[in-house]
Amino acid sequence: MESSNISQAQITKPRRGKEGLVDTLGTISYSLITGTLLDFASGLNFWGMLTSRAYGTAMNIPTAAPYGKWRNFLHRKTNFLKENEKVKKMLETIIYVGGASLAHLTGSSSESYSPMAKELVSSNKLQDSIIDLLAFNTFQVPLYASAVATGSLISDGHVDLEKVRSGAEYLITISPFMGPTVGMYLDSLRKIFKLKSAPEKGRE
Repeated sequence: MESSNISQAQITKPRRGKEGLVDTLGTISYSLITGTLLDFASGLNFWGMLTSRAYGTAMNIPTAAPYGKWRNFLHRKTNFLKENEKVKKMLETIIYVGGASLAHLTGSSSESYSPMAKELVSSNKLQDSIIDLLAFNTFQVPLYASAVATGSLISDGHVDLEKVRSGAEYLITISPFMGPTVGMYLDSLRKIFKLKSAPEKGRE
């Protein structure tokens, strides 16, 4: 029994280390691209952007693995909601009403929105995206704000709170796109390396 427990621990620890490494590489590569675009939108000059990305990368190295664990944690703690029929019905209604409103504005048919809503909700894709959006805004937005603050300190000689606020607000504004996409990107890398995605770990 004791040797069995040791064996299981030996198996689990390397896989956790591998997951952290994959999440780190994924987060760094994703943030280098999107972070540079955000820095430009925040008004940083070349040296400010260079400093911000260097600082962001330096911050991602120790924080990417915890972010992966944070995603695992949120998916695990909210997993019961994915099977709640009332929640599913509410999400289906929101999608359908939103789609019907869009169809009305564009003069198109709304018939396809009902089956699309059912598919998104029944497959848990929408729920997974909402959870990744929550994870992103509670972890990455504060981290990015600190990167902009450091970048402005180097480029301007002081922390420009307006740039910090602008950068954070802009990131929050586009987080409905970035949160789910970074989640999908990290999970796709996990699958390449034969690791479980955050939603899969949430169901354990």
